[in-house]
Formats: sequence, C-alpha cells, structure tokens
Amino acid sequence: MKTVILADTGHSGHRRVWLAAFAETFLAQGHHVILVLPDPQPVLELIQSRINDTSTVSHQSWDLPRVTKRNRAFFKNLGSSIRIWRSLSSTIKALPQKPDLVLLPFLDVFVCHGIFPQFLDRVFPFVWYGIYFQPQWTRRHTEKHMNRSAYFLETIAVRSKYCRGLGILDEGVGDIVASKHKVPVHCFPDFIYPSIEAHESELGKSVRNKANNRKIVSFVGTIQSRKGFESFLQLMDVADPLKYYFLIAGKFTPNCFPTTVIERWESLKKEPPENVTVFNGAIENDQDYYDLFRQSDVIWGAYEDWPHSSNVLTLSAAFKTPILVSDHYLMAERVRQFKLGAVLPDERSGAALLKAVEQLTVNTNGAYDDFTKLHSLDALSTQLVHILALNQAT
Repeated sequence: MKTVILADTGHSGHRRVWLAAFAETFLAQGHHVILVLPDPQPVLELIQSRINDTSTVSHQSWDLPRVTKRNRAFFKNLGSSIRIWRSLSSTIKALPQKPDLVLLPFLDVFVCHGIFPQFLDRVFPFVWYGIYFQPQWTRRHTEKHMNRSAYFLETIAVRSKYCRGLGILDEGVGDIVASKHKVPVHCFPDFIYPSIEAHESELGKSVRNKANNRKIVSFVGTIQSRKGFESFLQLMDVADPLKYYFLIAGKFTPNCFPTTVIERWESLKKEPPENVTVFNGAIENDQDYYDLFRQSDVIWGAYEDWPHSSNVLTLSAAFKTPILVSDHYLMAERVRQFKLGAVLPDERSGAALLKAVEQLTVNTNGAYDDFTKLHSLDALSTQLVHILALNQAT
C-alpha cells in the first residue's frame, strides 16, 4: 500500500470530479489517499456516494494563504505561487504519515514564470507529479516557444529533482512537451466521472417529446462566449423549425458577450420559439446532465480559439452522438481521426453551419467505442499504476 496525497487549492467544476476520480481509482488499487484541500468535504461526499469502504481515505484541511488572482503582474504571480508551495509543504510536514507521492491534478494553479526547480527543491522536498490542463504554448505560437529556453515556461518547475513527471490532456503535443521539459510526459484520458448510468431526466424526456421526431441540436453546459454561443444562435436562426429542435441548457455568463446577445438571451428565456427549449441554470445532477447527451442528435462543441480538450467530446462519443467542433486544434484532430462528427469551417455564417449539420452522419464502424476506451476510467487506472511504478523506479 502506498500513501498518495491529492492536493489542490480548490474544488470547483472539473477539479472536484478529477480529485474524486483519482481518489477512487487509487483506493480501488489498494492505496491510502489523503485529500489536502481548503475544504475536502465536497470531494469526500462524492467519493462516499460511490464506494462503501472509505477507511483508507483521510483528509486534511489546508489553510490556504491569501493570494492575488492570477494576472499579468509577474512579481504578484510569483509571490502567490511561492506562498502556495510553502504553505502546502508546511501542511504536509505536519501530517503523521509521509507520502510516497504528492499528486497535483491541477498543476496550473501552482506554477508560474519564475518558479525555478532549484528554488522548489528547497521549498518542497516531497516526491510529486503534476497534471497541466492548459499549456497554451503547445498549440499557440509553438515555434517561438520551442526556440526559447525552457526557463521562460511556466512549467519549468517540473525539472525539480523531486518531480516524477508531467501529465497533459493532449496526445498531439506529448513529444514536444517532453523534449522541452526533459521529464517523462504522460497523456491522460478525458474521462467521464461519475460513470454513466441508465437514467431518464425530466428535461431530457420533455425535450424529446417536444421535438416530436425532429433532429435535436443541443448546447449543453455553461454558456460562455468562448464556446461559440453566438454561432449557435446563427444556426438556430436559419434552421428549418419543422426539421430541427434546439436545446440550450446551462448557466449564462454575460461576461464578454455583446449587448445584442445578452438581449437575445433574455428574450429566449421569456419567450422561446416553438422549436427551442431553454433551461437557465446549472444542471447539478450528473446523470441528468448525461441524459441530455443521450437525448440529443447533435452536440455543439464548436468552441472559439480553444486549443484544449473538452469533456463534451467524450460524452458525445459515449452516446454515439455526432459533435460539431471548430477547426485547427485538438478537438478537430480527434473528430477527424475517430470520425466523431464534423469540423466546422472558419466561416461561421448561418448557411455554412446549417450545411455542416445537414451533412452529418453517424459513424457505425466502432470508432466511437475506440475513442471512449482511450478516455475511460480503466485508462486512468492504467496511467496511475504507471506513475506509481515510475516513482518506485526513480
């Protein structure tokens, strides 16, 4: 049995899911898990709702120091990052049991420019591993960064003698990340957690009944400008209401939207067209959320200038529901490779979007299953076994 610490500065959104999934996976492998979080309770509750024996999971509340929100101020970011590392180190030193590995499932909040490995070796003397969700340079201005010293990267900290490797969610850039950092790099699956169960939600049932055999095109999740909501509205405006039904389900965040879109949203909430259902708010129940993918015929995933992974791709593949994505980055590469849907043209006119939807076909050659296998909880378990073995071999 190994002792693994899972540490993070928060548990919002996907971070809570990842912490719980990692904890459950390590527990299933027979290890002792310690959650070090400012508030471990929400993660513990999710774990306890899924497994009976939680005797080998413990927790430690982390009295996180006050830090400024990440911005472009180099010295403020550096100061905040130093305080976070020092505070975590002190918290771990106070634990009665020394960890075999400290795993940071969201390394993004721990690193910044200037956190050099030589400094970190003195501040944080524990064996650790980090997963970096959004390494911007790997998909944007990559050539410029490849020609510069690795010490200009936020993640130079992974060269610490105590770091056992770096995890990313982008198999397309694994080689360049490894060559730049000179450490083992592993590509993690974008898994679904909790697992999908047989379930019918009230909203999903209502939408399917109202659609009355029309094709359901769904925008599911937080409604943000970066997710291409304005383009989705264009598609909705030109689609034949006798053929297409639209679902918009999520919490609307007005930041970055022009006034015209905010006004349109208010109008949709009050008086949606006959072929549109609007659910305004977060969908708290995971199975209710999943069911919207099950009931849909097309999923919108055409995020704007988004180089990273998205869990909507895994969910749409799990239900064999075609997805629409933007061109140029990781999601487009995956959709083309596994034939998971359609890659939209850069031209975002309503006519161009509608043409893409009309030409969509459901792939029946097993590629959906191939993709979901690569991004499964079993794949996560295999990766975590490998990381622990890597720690032993080092």
